[in-house]
Amino acid sequence: MTIGMVTIGQSPRNDVVTEIRGILGRVEIVERGCLDGLTKEQIESLKPEEREPFLVTLLRDRSSVQVSKEKAANLLQQRIKELENKEVTLIVLLCTGDFNIKSKKLIIEPGKLIRKLVQGLLTKEKRLGIIIPSSEQIEQTKKKWGDLNPVIAVASPYENPEKTEEAAKTLQAKK
Repeated sequence: MTIGMVTIGQSPRNDVVTEIRGILGRVEIVERGCLDGLTKEQIESLKPEEREPFLVTLLRDRSSVQVSKEKAANLLQQRIKELENKEVTLIVLLCTGDFNIKSKKLIIEPGKLIRKLVQGLLTKEKRLGIIIPSSEQIEQTKKKWGDLNPVIAVASPYENPEKTEEAAKTLQAKK
């Protein structure tokens, strides 16, 4: 079995794929990144306009970058076509953003799975806590999850991963 994995940033994503390999065992994984092969200037041109929805993603040099969600979606569709031509069995998106993507192959979109899982697990006694990488994403996060009355904290897993625990404690205090 061959699985295609697509990240919004650049591949390889050893931080994620290594763990997935450990769970899946002996499967072939073919990685693609939406920003693979792009120059710094081309990546810079993907920055979001003011108030435009965006994603924070990782580059190969371990730095992070903001990209317009719409522009990333166009690149994502291109990378999915490349993977379809590689004869993959299924495609896994390594992003929790919601996209309207088309594929001839089965595609796993974590953002949609997480939404359904959270809706199924959430009770009146519990609140949804969300950690986002940029304070500029608070409004788009409220728009996406607002119907579930979330509490939101900011901590980038790319820039300051040690702050994630602090953000989790902040959420816990806001129960």
